[in-house]
Amino acid sequence: MSGATVREGMPALRLTNGWGLSLLPRTAYDDAIVLLEGLLNTDRNWTAWWRGANGGTLALHIHLAVDPLVLRKAPSVRRQRSGVSVSKAFDGGPVRIAPASRLSSLASQQVQLMASLAAQRLGLSLPPQIDRL
Repeated sequence: MSGATVREGMPALRLTNGWGLSLLPRTAYDDAIVLLEGLLNTDRNWTAWWRGANGGTLALHIHLAVDPLVLRKAPSVRRQRSGVSVSKAFDGGPVRIAPASRLSSLASQQVQLMASLAAQRLGLSLPPQIDRL
């Protein structure tokens, strides 16, 4: 596969998340990330936006942390052979205390922000709003 295009059937978006050392993972948040990835990879507007960028796969890595040093670290947007990788730390406190019914919304906001960072760094239009969760 060329880094410039996504093969038919390949996801345009790959979401991953990690938990800081002092945070206990929440299955409901992990499930929200998996659901969001599936929804966005089948959303026509979302996939058209990213495929129009000829960027390969957009890999977004959400790092949930409470350590101020980790949270101050600048987001990373890197072009790779297979696509574009974005990594950003978010405050894990809200995810830790939010009711399960709110976690999908938090995940959507984080993904929207990260995709917008990728768009800005790469000179693309902003991604479509995520409003289905």
